[in-house]
Amino acid sequence: MRPKEVVHLALGTPANHVATHFWNTQEAYMDYAPSSRVPLVDHDVSFREGLGVHGTSTYTPRALFFDVRQEFGTLRTRNALYGAEEDDELRKEWEGEVIHTSDPVEPSWYAEQLRQEDEGIVHEAPQGRPIRYWSDYSRCPLHPRSLVPVSAPSLHGSTFLEPGIQSFDTYEQGYSVAQAMEKDHAILDENVRWLAEDSDLMQAFQMTASGSDAFSGVTAAYLSWLADEYPKTERVVFNVASSSPKDDSERSSRLRVYERSAVLATDTKIAQLGATTDY
Repeated sequence: MRPKEVVHLALGTPANHVATHFWNTQEAYMDYAPSSRVPLVDHDVSFREGLGVHGTSTYTPRALFFDVRQEFGTLRTRNALYGAEEDDELRKEWEGEVIHTSDPVEPSWYAEQLRQEDEGIVHEAPQGRPIRYWSDYSRCPLHPRSLVPVSAPSLHGSTFLEPGIQSFDTYEQGYSVAQAMEKDHAILDENVRWLAEDSDLMQAFQMTASGSDAFSGVTAAYLSWLADEYPKTERVVFNVASSSPKDDSERSSRLRVYERSAVLATDTKIAQLGATTDY
């Protein structure tokens, strides 16, 4: 029986923390042993096969991750599966001046530990910086086209914020930015359609959305456009709501994100299993 694929969208930092737990759980169900049992979850519903830059087979989430650029952490639009090695070779051959606009983000201790495990290196104590971004504890490799950084050059130049505004937290901001993103980058045609057309029998869009900041507006815009473009495809939305802040420190903010992620990840997993069941 052909799988009924689900295309996932995660919009906003809290939503991406929840989505990361969800994808880590999905990855934990995978068993590559020859004598493994029939899997509990049909992974082809939410994962897609592809070919890497050297023709190697890849298996990545059938998902898009919307967030502000700095929250992607170490993730890049070209990675080890899709062209990063070629980029490194080009840098070695380049003899001109190199200008660094910002320091690269170092891997977290967890990401470094995963890399060392893959290479058979065992360390008693974890090494690396503390976890700061949702990508720091992601176990699943992501296709570069799955990353959708918020960008609206036609609206506010190189940034997505109006002059004098320091935060991205209102519905109106998000809706305006979503409209500008479609105008500038055609996310529906370039990213969403890429996943939809890669599916044999797509059954639904599953959206995990941050509902307490500007991504509520981004979500509303894309939810409306998906209804217009794919009127016969079901749409399921899970809202990640932020509680009232205890204080304004960065540490407190991130702790609240982790707390919400731990609680909501279970609900998201259960909903996904229900959504992909063939009744």
